[in-house]
Amino acid sequence: MSPRGALRALVLAGTRQGEPDVIADAAGASCKALAPVGGQPMIERPLSVLLHSGRIAGIDAALPVDADVAAESPRLAGWLDERVVKRVEAAASPARTVRAVLDRLPMDDWLLVTTADHALLDAAILEQFLGRCEAPGVDAFAGLLPLEILEATYPDMRRTGLKLRDGRFSGCNLFLLRNGSAGRALVSFWMRLETLRKSPLRMALALGPAAVLGYGLRALSLSRALQMIGRRTGARLAPAILDIPEAAIDVDSLPDLAFVESFLAKTHAPRR
Repeated sequence: MSPRGALRALVLAGTRQGEPDVIADAAGASCKALAPVGGQPMIERPLSVLLHSGRIAGIDAALPVDADVAAESPRLAGWLDERVVKRVEAAASPARTVRAVLDRLPMDDWLLVTTADHALLDAAILEQFLGRCEAPGVDAFAGLLPLEILEATYPDMRRTGLKLRDGRFSGCNLFLLRNGSAGRALVSFWMRLETLRKSPLRMALALGPAAVLGYGLRALSLSRALQMIGRRTGARLAPAILDIPEAAIDVDSLPDLAFVESFLAKTHAPRR
């Protein structure tokens, strides 16, 4: 089975438990998702892209309970009032939030997951990702960008990447999951990996000694790594390899914020 028709979308906009929210603090916002980027609250950009896509049937925005939407994003407040976006409470971690949303969806439905800090998400990136999620029999797709594409376009941009035998890859904060036993097992495994997200070697360790040895020797390929996760979870995974450099850029730090602000000032006006 591959994803067809309209999808449910989830925009993760919570704050990781126990971690400082430096973007929100610098902006004086109640949470990072509501910090202004390019003249509007950060979360409005990915939400606007999803709302204008013909593939999205409904959107959940997972926000912290204390996010002051009415005061800081009247536009989002309007979407919530119009029920074109549904507010859900962000759990203690992204994977826990995803699991809570899956628990409310019909089995075999597909869930598109992205993040509020994917501030350069646009229709081209979204359509390229969905267009590359067509392999049959897959339970989950993950958007990945070869790091050389990012580095060739933005040589000063630094991203943590997976160094594998067939290349270096950066995540793109785009996932597509089928709501079934395999998809849920995958999300449970994701919960275990969340604290290791900035350490690819420790992530490999969670897959076992063979993965550690393969990763250390640069002998582990992307397909082999996905097969190892599949054996642990019972899920069949596939990459959606993208070639748009902005797909791998999110706002994780103040330098990221400065880069995105500069990019938007040159190329975009605030969406209306």
